[in-house]
Amino acid sequence: MRTITSNAGQVLNENYRRHISNWDEQNPDNEPYSIAEWCDLESQSDPNFFRWLFNDDDISDFGSNLTDEEKKIAVNYYNSL
Repeated sequence: MRTITSNAGQVLNENYRRHISNWDEQNPDNEPYSIAEWCDLESQSDPNFFRWLFNDDDISDFGSNLTDEEKKIAVNYYNSL
């Protein structure tokens, strides 16, 4: 079973805060995404996202070879941030 990289929460939070600061400047009248929504969008746009998240180079682009249980682990992790 794959496990999530130990510093993933810190890195995701830092990247999300950077995204939010850019969002606020470009979209002052719109609410930004939640961090869970942002992580989901990142996982759909970055083919290496799941390789990085689980620190496993054997994961296919966009996590296409992850099991349903591993996908749930990732989603639960996003929701816990």
